[in-house]
Amino acid sequence: VDYFTSVRGGAIFEPTRQQSYYVSYSTSFNPSLEQLTSTTGTGRLPPESNEGYEAGAKYEVLNGNLSLNGALFQITKFNARTQNADGTFSPTGTVRVQGARVGFAGQILPNWQVFGGYAYLNARIIQGITNISGVGNTTGNVPLNTPKDSANLWTTYTINDTYELGGGVF
Repeated sequence: VDYFTSVRGGAIFEPTRQQSYYVSYSTSFNPSLEQLTSTTGTGRLPPESNEGYEAGAKYEVLNGNLSLNGALFQITKFNARTQNADGTFSPTGTVRVQGARVGFAGQILPNWQVFGGYAYLNARIIQGITNISGVGNTTGNVPLNTPKDSANLWTTYTINDTYELGGGVF
């Protein structure tokens, strides 16, 4: 049996209708069997817990037709798990992701909308685990499946208020 209290808190400051600023703090908890995670048979996996901080801003420009936003954040995952080639999971250690993101959403013409964004992730294993055979330590490595840069651009066009055609890239 695992027990964990998850908390969330934040504050928003909106000096004008066109701009807002926020800060937030949160924690979360993932027990080791939330997705029927199996181990390598060497022991039980401890629950993962996360702690996140974020600060950001949003601006409405062009008479509300374009929204710009950005944020800085840090997420730390304790007792992180990594999937092995055989589908089982092993403990990885403590992972920290510090990053920034910017985005936009707007209406180019009455029926044409565009959305996009960019994120930068500086992810590192800050307290690694030595693997099962007792060799190697993951401290300082970049966690698997964590891109350093990612971006997206998407656009949609509404035809006669009935159909919407869209496309984009990630």
